[in-house]
Amino acid sequence: MFISRSTQQDYVRLFGKPRRQTVIYNPVETTRAPAPAVTSNDEDKPFLLASFHHHPHKNFPGLLAVFESLTEHLPELELIVTGHGR
Repeated sequence: MFISRSTQQDYVRLFGKPRRQTVIYNPVETTRAPAPAVTSNDEDKPFLLASFHHHPHKNFPGLLAVFESLTEHLPELELIVTGHGR
């Protein structure tokens, strides 16, 4: 089981094709958990942290869509992106 096509391709390149394989992406749910209480203290401000490389296979548009959906429930939410790339 692989968490991305990129990871799957890396494995196949290094170790060869396994007998059985599948890609199961990490699920992100935006509607089930209740939004945490937000205080006026900036240190307690909610944020979404995304640490990755900005490459097409990392689905940056998908991250922005999840962030947009979350801000409907938590308007004060900030997006913080770290990592290498553009």
